[in-house]
Amino acid sequence: MRPLQRKIVRSLPSELPVLLIGGGLANLSLAQTFHRNGLVPKVDYRIFDSYSATSKPNYSLTLHEWSLRPMEKLFRKKNWLDKAAVDRAAGGVGMVESKIFDLESGKPVGELELENGGRSVRANRGSLKDLLTDGLEVEYKKVFKRFEHVKDGTGREGIQAFFDDGSHAFGSALIGADGVHSTVRKQLLPSVEPTVSPVVCFTGQWTLPSPTLLTGPIPYHLRVDNDTYRVDVASYTAFSTTYNRFDKDKAQMQWIYLRLPTGSDDPLWTPDRSLDKAREIPDELYIELEDLGKKTEKEYSRFVLGVKKGDGDAQYNWLMRCLRLPPLDELNKLKSQVEGGDRVFLIGDAAHAMPIFMGDGGNHALKDGHDLGQVLSKVIRAQDQAHYESRSTEPKSSEPVLTALREFEAGALDRWGKAVDKSELRLLSLFKPIEEWRTASGVEAGEGEEGSKPQEITL
Repeated sequence: MRPLQRKIVRSLPSELPVLLIGGGLANLSLAQTFHRNGLVPKVDYRIFDSYSATSKPNYSLTLHEWSLRPMEKLFRKKNWLDKAAVDRAAGGVGMVESKIFDLESGKPVGELELENGGRSVRANRGSLKDLLTDGLEVEYKKVFKRFEHVKDGTGREGIQAFFDDGSHAFGSALIGADGVHSTVRKQLLPSVEPTVSPVVCFTGQWTLPSPTLLTGPIPYHLRVDNDTYRVDVASYTAFSTTYNRFDKDKAQMQWIYLRLPTGSDDPLWTPDRSLDKAREIPDELYIELEDLGKKTEKEYSRFVLGVKKGDGDAQYNWLMRCLRLPPLDELNKLKSQVEGGDRVFLIGDAAHAMPIFMGDGGNHALKDGHDLGQVLSKVIRAQDQAHYESRSTEPKSSEPVLTALREFEAGALDRWGKAVDKSELRLLSLFKPIEEWRTASGVEAGEGEEGSKPQEITL
């Protein structure tokens, strides 16, 4: 169904668009909400993505019903996300179970309670991008460099964004949703930096022929309740596998190895490493995984033992970063110290980065964009109507938009802070002696599943 279109004749030179920096989930959700509410691209808003139109992330994430339901309503389509399910080509719907398994026995010993209940879907990030960019006029290959508080030739105040190709854009406000390493945030809040959760994490991906997964020796996930995502635990250790994409001819499967650091001399624990060192993998990782694989339940051990140096696609050292904005009073004080800071706002990972494993960052990014988009759409449409009915020839004031942004920010800070805390706690709760998992669930090492009750962790 086509989005609503408003029937108001306007003078284009009088418009100051809202500038959206970053083409991730938060700003795409925001732009889609604008689009579906009939706002006009390049007039009411402009969205800039540093990547090309053909660049598609090939990882997966878990989205919950509480973030999906508003998007389904926005698109007026139930099960809107089905096309992005990681196993769509195999007839799946991205089913996600919350069970946690004992790495040694393969039996369930725990369960993570899904936030607010309801269904969860494992989605491919690239396919999700396709859904969210439908109908949008995204300006690609625009790498943001800085913003300035300026006045245009008519004396109007606004914010100007500058890009590395020499271009610039002038708007009423700027919304930075450019990720955990946000360039917008670094200029706006230079003292606010991400922290690193104390978890060692390495990951990689295999590309496998789909027929092998369907008929050969590795259809393990599909036999576990058609699950696309699995988490196993040992003492202070976790190992996870998930499908990133399942096509007709091949599938991408990702592995993730996590454990607690053993100390400052731990060769796998490098919390201060630079971004360009993310692909440097110590040999000690493969030694650890070989030892762990020998203790792993036989059928699942093929995954743990399958991690080899130089094998498969690229391997990475992940840092579990978290980002918490300061309380509102302090935030406003910091923004007041930056010229034009009162016109700049943050959403998505730029405002509330959560651990990439066990975090809910993607869900809150979708919610940010949708909720803020509904608020701003209402304000802009009401302002347009009043401007049209008054037959005013004066430029519209940007104050109603800025007021709405400030109110949204003030209301969202508490949600963001609690979500970051909850996501980090969910991650850290995995790491404890395996005996605690088994005792709480009633499952002993090697014991059968019958009569056991998985431990539920309420976060």
